[in-house]
Amino acid sequence: MQNMPFATIFALDLCRIKQCVFFFVCGKCMDVRRKNMRKIHLSVLLLFSVLSLLFLQWGRTHSASAAQQKQAIQEDLTEKTQKAQQDKAILEKLSKQERSIYSDLAEIEDRIQGLLDKIEGYKEKRKQAEKKKQALAKKATALQDELTAQRNELARMLEQLWKLYFQNQHPGLSSWQSFSDADLQFTWLSEIYSTAGMRLEQLQAKEKKLKTNLARQKKHQADISEQLALIQATQDKLLKNRLLFLRRLQKVRTQRLAKEEQLLQIKDTIQDLQYKLKDFESKKIVEFKGRLPWPVNGKLSKTFNPKGNPPQDGFAFTTSKHADVRCIFWGKVVYSDSLRGFGQVVVIFHGKKYYSLYAFLSTVGVSVGQDVEKGEVLGQTGFYPLVEGPGLYFELRQGQSPINPGSWLASQS
Repeated sequence: MQNMPFATIFALDLCRIKQCVFFFVCGKCMDVRRKNMRKIHLSVLLLFSVLSLLFLQWGRTHSASAAQQKQAIQEDLTEKTQKAQQDKAILEKLSKQERSIYSDLAEIEDRIQGLLDKIEGYKEKRKQAEKKKQALAKKATALQDELTAQRNELARMLEQLWKLYFQNQHPGLSSWQSFSDADLQFTWLSEIYSTAGMRLEQLQAKEKKLKTNLARQKKHQADISEQLALIQATQDKLLKNRLLFLRRLQKVRTQRLAKEEQLLQIKDTIQDLQYKLKDFESKKIVEFKGRLPWPVNGKLSKTFNPKGNPPQDGFAFTTSKHADVRCIFWGKVVYSDSLRGFGQVVVIFHGKKYYSLYAFLSTVGVSVGQDVEKGEVLGQTGFYPLVEGPGLYFELRQGQSPINPGSWLASQS
């Protein structure tokens, strides 16, 4: 029987317990109220005596199981804490990478902006060079027109000089009156021709200089275009690098966000495990003495008086009809059935031989072997003869001995 589960052991012995209580309390003097109360008192005592013997071994097994669960929680907590530290280190590394990429991106952006400024400067230079080239081309065209006119004028003068020379060689054909007139006109034309020739040479020299400047300007403009092409190529390369860095940044950022989410989940799990561990460490009813909640909302009609006549081993509450009856502390249901003289009864085992009893219930919502939480509804109040209406009889016991609930329950205003 020691290896049988708690619910099975209790199911086998439940009828035996009720029979023991029944035969103990039944007698020929049941018509006397005082004797009835004493026998009812003894029925509860017998119940807790049997429960104490029945659950002695179970309490040891339960303690060992709780210790194993606590150890498992501590191991899981240690594992999750180590995982959180590892993820935190990875997160710091990802954050450092992200900052480094941001720094590289900022440097690339600065270089791109510098190149954009240079591009604008070279475009302005190319624009000015184009204007200068156009001005030089315009001057060259005007000079070419002037040279053409000067050449035409020299050709005309040369024709006149040729006529004078021809007439001088053939005097009979001349229309001049004297040789001196012809010589004077020839000299004058020669001087003009010489001057025009010099002007032509100047214009040719100027044309040559303009052509040289124009060629130099074209070369300068070509150099600007070449530099501009190189800068734009560098800009394209930087833009590609920026795109690569942005992709790397997106990848690292995605990893960082995912790791942050994972770390938050691990921290939540750690917090839950810490709460569970705290629950294991704090689920000792003695540590909550004087702070336990009341089992029901109602008026306290009878207080603890074990030496009274008849004895009062617990509290009697007057309540509204079908008021909720709540568990005062974490524990396990060890009895949930009718008990002669107490109606529907629920007994909760809280560990360390501490029990709580809830009697005169109209309905019960828990079963034997069930774990219950602090504040969980066990059932609703029913008719309580002592208060002549709906109410609750509540006891606290350590082993078989009743203890004063007033020292354990929180004070009520």
